[in-house]
Amino acid sequence: MLWWAIHKLRASKPRVRIQAARILGEVKHGKAVPALIRALQDEEKEVQDAAAAALSAIRHPASIEPLAKFLQGRPDSAAAEAVGAFGAQAGKALLPLLEQEDKNVRRWAVHALGLAGDESAVGPLIRCLKDRRADVRKEAADALGRIGTPEAVQALLGALDSRDAETRRATARALARVPGEQSLSALAALAEDSDETVQLAAVRALGTIGGMQAAVRLRPALESAKKAVREAARTALESMGLQPGTAEDRASLAVLSGDFEAAAREGAAATEALVRALASRDDGTRLRAVQALYRLRDGRAAHSLVQALGDHDPSVRQAAVEALSALGSPAIDPLIDALVASQKLAAIVLGRISAPAAARPLAEAIARNREVPPDNPVPLEIAQASAEALEKMLLTSPGAVVAQDLSFIAAIPDVRVASMSGPGNVALDCSALRTRAEQELARRGPR
Repeated sequence: MLWWAIHKLRASKPRVRIQAARILGEVKHGKAVPALIRALQDEEKEVQDAAAAALSAIRHPASIEPLAKFLQGRPDSAAAEAVGAFGAQAGKALLPLLEQEDKNVRRWAVHALGLAGDESAVGPLIRCLKDRRADVRKEAADALGRIGTPEAVQALLGALDSRDAETRRATARALARVPGEQSLSALAALAEDSDETVQLAAVRALGTIGGMQAAVRLRPALESAKKAVREAARTALESMGLQPGTAEDRASLAVLSGDFEAAAREGAAATEALVRALASRDDGTRLRAVQALYRLRDGRAAHSLVQALGDHDPSVRQAAVEALSALGSPAIDPLIDALVASQKLAAIVLGRISAPAAARPLAEAIARNREVPPDNPVPLEIAQASAEALEKMLLTSPGAVVAQDLSFIAAIPDVRVASMSGPGNVALDCSALRTRAEQELARRGPR
């Protein structure tokens, strides 16, 4: 069979020569290599392809250089795949082709190096990421993704800054081959790229990687203003076939799917997913996340709920007030920090919680805003909210306020309009607060 097939490589009919080459590829005997190398010069393209495939199957080292020359003379996928099948040992023959003037030769040589997985080619492939032809840059990104060394991954991450959308798109596809925290974060950023085709490539790459860590990074795409991106994200999420085994993952998937009731049923395990949802660009999503956190009353969400007090949507702000009021003590410290940052709603919530630890910060908020500009109502609103909170505290639980804080309140100034003088410039009369603090101090007697 071997000698018959070698002999038939010279037959007059192309179909006989093709059949002979295929048989030799199946036999995989080194004695067929010289005849198959000659067949690379056959006048029929299909015979050339069959010979290249046979040499690729036999994998004799003597075939590498002829196949590299074959690739140079006829740069296409068949030639690239034939020589790339030899693995790292093909690198030495392929690297010179990266310097060829013909962009097709460079492109398919890069492709072959990616198939070969030659780690020693990473440096030259990185340089190809800046080739003047987009096809070469695209193949370089793919090749680096296939090789996947740390150096290759870092080069791909650097290529994300390219002004060329095709390069960024190819990089997104390549990062799908090297899943990891860096790749996931990069793809999440690309999913919000200015170019829609790059966004779609990133979303599909996240779908290819799969798993909950990739799924949670689809949220911005699921809420995109672009219909094609939203649909691609939904398809990617569905393609993952997620079957979460932990309460945390079940909650994350429920939040991504918009089922906040199901998420809340997972209890405290849902807190992290709901907190992530507070960063959503969709007002309704943020509102439902706050409402779910209200039901959970998990102190770990306190800081995030305090940030929600500054949300641009009034419904979200009001829901955050309710959630923090219900949360109670775990919310006090972050609320005090927000009060220092001039957050009016923080004072309102502290008044609802009526925690003695907040007495001094509330009084200090009034003192900080004792002179308010006539054209800016915010400082006065903060002082008023702080005064109302203090008044409630001194009415309901004055005995819980420490003497030092009572002394500070007893000396608290009225709030005045900065540009006015005389009795008419009092914007907030704090005499009632001072009196209540003095009365409580007197009740306690000398110490």
